[in-house]
This record gives sequence, structure tokens and C-alpha cells, in this order.
Amino acid sequence: MEEILKPVAKISGGMVISKGSLETCDDLEIFGKFNGDIASLAAITISKGGSLIGKLIAKSLEVHGNFEGNALILGTVSLHKGSTVKGTIECAQISIEEGAIIDDATKTLKEKDLLTRARTNKAFSALEQRMHKPAQAAPAPAPIKK
Repeated sequence: MEEILKPVAKISGGMVISKGSLETCDDLEIFGKFNGDIASLAAITISKGGSLIGKLIAKSLEVHGNFEGNALILGTVSLHKGSTVKGTIECAQISIEEGAIIDDATKTLKEKDLLTRARTNKAFSALEQRMHKPAQAAPAPAPIKK
């Protein structure tokens, strides 16, 4: 059986804190700590022990660690047991496991409204233009076959 791999960028390092702004078209997994803004046309995962403080616009968000800030997610947000979220999340759909902690507000909106709002962000719009393809609110990017 063929193994299917998706490109994934990673931010790692236990005591290392990365700061700044990040734009990506690939899935991103955060193992360490990142303080700043992220604009992504793909999925963002905050691993257990990982932390993101800032503004986030992405196709989807999966939280096992900690998120603090404002997020605009075009698709699904998944909050897992032991995760902590402080701030505002606007998304199309949310899944919350028992044991996840949410401190502030979540709001579900229609996908087209989320996409319209995302396009007002300069970094997100620039990513779309560089990729020469408008983001779609539904399925994640196709996997790469190995």
C-alpha cells in the first residue's frame, strides 16, 4: 500500500520562543512556542506542549496545546482534551472534546462569510495571489504521494 505524505512545516523547541509573522501554504505543526501572527492556506496544529499567542487565519485548526488570541478559521476547529483556548475563534464548525478549556468566545459563521473576512487580511490575500488560486473553505490541500 502506498504511503501518502503531506508537506508539513514545524515550529519546535521546548524553551525556544519564536516571534514574528508567518505566512504558509503548507500544513504547520507547532511543537514549541510561537508569538505572532500566522496566515495560512492550510491546516494548523498546535501539539501538546505547543503554544501560539497571536492572530491566526487558516483553513483549519487543531489544538492539543495552548492558543491565545484571535482566530479566523475557514473550516473546522478541533479542541482536544487538555487544550486551552483564550480569545475569540470564528469558524465554520467546531469540535470540542471533554476536558478542553475555552475562556472567551467562539462563533460559527457561514464559510463564504469567513472567506470574505479572511480576504481583508493583507497576508492572507497575498498568499492567495502568490499561489494563483483562491482559497476554498472546504477540503484540505491534496496529499503528496511517496
